[in-house]
Amino acid sequence: MSDGRLHITVNGEEKSYESGTDLVGVLRSLEIDPAISAGVAVAVNDTVIRRQAWTHCRLAPGDSVEIVTAQQGG
Repeated sequence: MSDGRLHITVNGEEKSYESGTDLVGVLRSLEIDPAISAGVAVAVNDTVIRRQAWTHCRLAPGDSVEIVTAQQGG
């Protein structure tokens, strides 16, 4: 698609963002605060992205983002 938007897959669901949206923008759109989000792991195209690199992770059309949040309980 060449409509000027960023089309990616997030946790198996196709999503569309403004062109230039980065990983932090995706996290914030899901109400995940990157500054205080303990227990969150992120992978882009099956590669785990270290928390320190979230702010530098640029996304490309067609990328696949998987976000996993640890849950307490038993």
